[in-house]
Amino acid sequence: MNKYIILFAASLLIGCSTSTKHEERDETQVSETKVEFRVNEKYTAESARKLDSSELRIKRNEIFAQYGYKFKSEELSSYFSTKKWYEAKHSNVDSFLTQLDKDNIKILLAKEAERIAQSNFNCENFSDNLPNFSFSSSIRTAVDSLGNPDRTFIHEDITCPIGQLHYWNDNIKNQQLVILGDDYSGTENFSAKSRYYAIQSLNTSKPSEFYFNGIKLGDTEESVKQKIDCILTKNSNFELSENSGQSIVEVHFVENQQKQYVISKSGLLIRFIIDSSERLKCIVLTSFNDHIAC
Repeated sequence: MNKYIILFAASLLIGCSTSTKHEERDETQVSETKVEFRVNEKYTAESARKLDSSELRIKRNEIFAQYGYKFKSEELSSYFSTKKWYEAKHSNVDSFLTQLDKDNIKILLAKEAERIAQSNFNCENFSDNLPNFSFSSSIRTAVDSLGNPDRTFIHEDITCPIGQLHYWNDNIKNQQLVILGDDYSGTENFSAKSRYYAIQSLNTSKPSEFYFNGIKLGDTEESVKQKIDCILTKNSNFELSENSGQSIVEVHFVENQQKQYVISKSGLLIRFIIDSSERLKCIVLTSFNDHIAC
């Protein structure tokens, strides 16, 4: 009797051992087929711009999915369940997010918000009546308000003099004011009249407070074009043109220019200068066409 009990116990042990080895082998196979996935790409405003609205949403949620986030959206849950690397495990993955993850989420969310704003844009809710603009002020008016300029450039090319350029920088507001003074004497003159005002963003990847008729420094090119179209619908006396070259004045302060949109009528030109990141870099108001000067 004891002999049979020992043989039965031995057979159980062998069976358990075989089962355990089989389970271990299965686990090894699973771990070998499971795909490891991590978002290592650093998104930028430029790379995010190339993604459409649905891609932006997927790329942003991909960051959460890599840590096993349980999506409340049935659409997202269904999408990521098709990925070999995805496993819904956590209701909150904030503690897993790296600084790269957080930076990427911020970039992608900002671009998503821009796309939503553009798709919801309506001319009826946009103030598009252009104000009257006078060029009778002197440089002194700006000096009295802002103090002496941070620097003054006196153009010394007598074959094509442009006058004096005065610059005021405001790093807090992320903008620079440039005023052209009509003085060609070679001596700094704050009493000269002006016919050229420009204000530009020092960095279009950061917000700036300045806007003209609802068009704000840092706006995307798509947004600028939308708003210009609205302006022209109610200001039929203005004409729209586009160019890519820099004038003899602009070359002294505008960097990374890609193109510009110009709305104009007799005695007034408004230039919207787009930089290489396809954002509004500078707005110029002038009473003469500096692109055909000299």
